[in-house]
Amino acid sequence: MVDRAKDKLKKSMVADNESDKSIESKVRTSSDILLNKPQDKVVAGVESRISAWMFLPIENVESMQILHYENGQKYEPHWDYFHDKANQAFGGHMIATILMYLSNVQKGGETVFPESEVSFIR
Repeated sequence: MVDRAKDKLKKSMVADNESDKSIESKVRTSSDILLNKPQDKVVAGVESRISAWMFLPIENVESMQILHYENGQKYEPHWDYFHDKANQAFGGHMIATILMYLSNVQKGGETVFPESEVSFIR
């Protein structure tokens, strides 16, 4: 998965509720790549496992996104839902998020869901 992303990462963007476009933002400073469906057998296999695990049809699973964070980069707390019709038509509200860590860092790298009843930090 990491090899598929190397040399293809671009500045991460956010959805803009006003223009219905992806824009740069200081709240998200990572790099990313979206793995379009069907990318290849490996990606399709991972997507199939996620679909089965979540009990969601594969067509309801968003394409995987590989993110890369340099030291100090972030994605500030945000909501994964939209008020505008364009973003709702594109995919709408997220009902679940699956995180797979593809590296083993000594410090940092955690994801926090501040509104959840139970906080999981690895």
